[in-house]
Amino acid sequence: MSWKSFLRDIADRYGLSGTERDIFIERFNEYNFEKNETEITADLQRNLRINIDEAAYKKQLRGIYNRFIQNQENPEGCPDLDYKGPNKYKKLLAWLEAKYEQGSVSETPQPLPKPNYPNIAEPLNSPFYIERLAIAKPIYQQVLQPGGLIRIKAANQFGKTSLLLRVLGHAATKGCQTVQLNFWSDAKTNDFETLDKLLRWLCVNISRQLHLKPKLDADWNENVDSKTYCTVYLQNHVLSAINSPLVLGLDEIDRVFYHRQIADDFLSLLREWYEQSQQLPIWKKLRLVLTYSTELYISLDKQKSPFAVGLEIKITEFTVKEVQTLADLHNLCWKPKEVKQLMTIVGGHPYLVRLAFYHLTRQKINLDQLLSETTSRTGIYSEHLKYLLDYLDDRPELRTAMRKVLKSDKGVQLDITRANKLEALGLVKIQGSKVIPSCQLYRDYFRDRL
Repeated sequence: MSWKSFLRDIADRYGLSGTERDIFIERFNEYNFEKNETEITADLQRNLRINIDEAAYKKQLRGIYNRFIQNQENPEGCPDLDYKGPNKYKKLLAWLEAKYEQGSVSETPQPLPKPNYPNIAEPLNSPFYIERLAIAKPIYQQVLQPGGLIRIKAANQFGKTSLLLRVLGHAATKGCQTVQLNFWSDAKTNDFETLDKLLRWLCVNISRQLHLKPKLDADWNENVDSKTYCTVYLQNHVLSAINSPLVLGLDEIDRVFYHRQIADDFLSLLREWYEQSQQLPIWKKLRLVLTYSTELYISLDKQKSPFAVGLEIKITEFTVKEVQTLADLHNLCWKPKEVKQLMTIVGGHPYLVRLAFYHLTRQKINLDQLLSETTSRTGIYSEHLKYLLDYLDDRPELRTAMRKVLKSDKGVQLDITRANKLEALGLVKIQGSKVIPSCQLYRDYFRDRL
């Protein structure tokens, strides 16, 4: 039984419900052992959407501790726990861990909601999201700094949008207004026909998400540089109209790279906004968060590129510990042996791991069957693999590069642009000067088909 399942079982046993139950599970979550009251309160606001301040949190926690204190009404409670005494958290945690190890609590896991198919971002309240503090913490700090620019870089389906949702949620709990625009799902093809259309789309959607009436006609003139008018619009009708910082999350901006007639101007505009935010007080309200797979589809002067400034965070593969935790969250009761079996095939690729857990949780396939059918037409990865194969077939230069990677067991050197494009697809890892397949699944599948 996972630690989180154990906490839910304990909550039921001691009659914790509603907000008390949520606070108990969040406070004693294995990822929160080192957090203080301020951080836990922020987590409750961000992850569970509980409207609570520190004073209310402490009051609720007092009631929770009282449930576990050993007394006449609760003779089986924690004998060392005294609400007025020190180290209450550590005492109760040690007692809970001892109870867990002794198996004195029911081993029947509580039912979890079914996981979403992993082609969408994990919602803020998802119990299946792995909070990776080493990645998230620097972003949470930087997004609150005036004029900040954050670049979240990762291969396709590594969790960029899921992380962006949490960055925006964190900023919202700190009093910021937030806007999220996905360049693949929110914009239409004709929005990329000209720079003017793209910037109009951007301004209109920023205004609407902030519940401001779009006023493009007041400052927009198609005969004048649209970059200038977009900047004027953002300053006069957005930043001047709000009293709090604005975090603008631009998700999957890679789509702009495919439109060379507008890409350079659009990206240099983002750099200009960043420069403005370092100098002008009103622009210090703006914080930009960009997500993308690779910037090497384009070449910009470093003085004009948004990819040469700000904080860059790269999302990496899941570790063994994180895969084990994810298995626990899915109530799979895995031992290290099963984790190793899966990771031998798919590594720590977030999408491939989550897709496996999605199907295993639904009990329509077991691990042995999943592993025996990884590259077959009936396997759970068939659609994903076919998509990647079609993508490579349409791009002969990438197909040739991938074939070269597959022929070597020690890694090969590739042109940097092609190596980065394959890495953006999640197909390869770049280790120093060498490029290798990112997992055995890709090696086995493409070796027979390229």
